[in-house]
Amino acid sequence: MLKSGLLTLLILFSINSFSQTFSSQPEEFLKQINKYLGAVNRAKTKPFIEEFSPVWLNDFPSDYRSKVVTTANLIVEKRLPAFPDLHGYLLSTYSFVKTNQPQESFNSWHATIDQLLNSKKVKKFKTFIETCSGFFTDGTIFSNTKHLWGVRGGTYRFAFEKNNPKIYFDDATFYCYMYNKTQKKKTVKFVDSTVVRHTKGVYQPLIFKWNGIGGKIDWAKTGLDPQKNYADLTDYMLSLKATKIQCDSVEVFTDYYDKPLQGTFIDVASANKMGIDSDYPQFISFSKKIVKKSILPNVDYVGGFALSGKSFTGVGYNNELASLLFYKDGKTFLKASSMRFTVN
Repeated sequence: MLKSGLLTLLILFSINSFSQTFSSQPEEFLKQINKYLGAVNRAKTKPFIEEFSPVWLNDFPSDYRSKVVTTANLIVEKRLPAFPDLHGYLLSTYSFVKTNQPQESFNSWHATIDQLLNSKKVKKFKTFIETCSGFFTDGTIFSNTKHLWGVRGGTYRFAFEKNNPKIYFDDATFYCYMYNKTQKKKTVKFVDSTVVRHTKGVYQPLIFKWNGIGGKIDWAKTGLDPQKNYADLTDYMLSLKATKIQCDSVEVFTDYYDKPLQGTFIDVASANKMGIDSDYPQFISFSKKIVKKSILPNVDYVGGFALSGKSFTGVGYNNELASLLFYKDGKTFLKASSMRFTVN
């Protein structure tokens, strides 16, 4: 009898724990949300409610409030956790209103929420709302134990196209930071980075895919002057699970040449070689016959050009090696040819 009674109590507790219904009255809704979230994580709930409350009571349009109450009840009905799901959803709605985002963007974003919550794969909702929560908190759109990707500045809008949520960014800074795993991680959180400035991009959070258009990456992390050493990108595409940006066609400006050069480009955030020791960014010219006068005293260079980190790298090809021409008294007295030369 004791076991039977205990089982009954557990069943009733389980049912009651998911029978929460939030009120449509703004003040009562706040009290209920505070209690519901606080029961799970009081430390996170207190500062959130302090920020959320005045915006909810004074700035939320009535139609927004109605959607929020309905969706909050649906999240509980679907038995999704208070953190991060319900909290992430409320944080996102708060951020839309607080930053005065256009209603069109809010409606597109919420249409995505509705579609994902009512789909059979609620896991997609969890992925999407975690992306939104991270983005609205500190700009992070993807993170794992090794690195994070984020966006700051510019403008953005949400869209739901062909059953796939997307976030469109314009004139933004797109960046990747590598977490510090050494003993100094408490004082130095990140050890390397890749930063694309003034770029456009479309992010698909359910598949972690970014399609970028344009932007600028400089060689500042290697110690070179970022105003004189940088690449103007064209189109690029990557998975945010990785830390590599690759572009098949860029225009590079560098201290080594007076005119910009065309070629291919790769940048990688790494926890191995960093800063002035980094091998990235890397650029390789399309042209096989670039001339660099006086690369060293009385030495000219002819061949393809590559910039690996801060180092000038001469690149040869199977049918046309790179060459260093050495001069004495104004005349060539030695020619050295190779597939590769490095001068720093």
